[in-house]
Amino acid sequence: MADSPAPTALRARWVFPVVGPPLADACVTLAQGRIVAVGAPPAGCQVHDLGSAAIVPGLVNAHTH
Repeated sequence: MADSPAPTALRARWVFPVVGPPLADACVTLAQGRIVAVGAPPAGCQVHDLGSAAIVPGLVNAHTH
């Protein structure tokens, strides 16, 4: 079985979690295509700085006829 890749974190000026207040200068950590943490990245995690950006939850229009 192959080792899974190390988690990657995306850092932005603002992170808007689904639950809770906005976080300034925070990270969203991803592992195997899933969000595994919001806030500070784990030690040794590769961090990609997105600069003065905001990470927000995906918005879905579920309106159907």
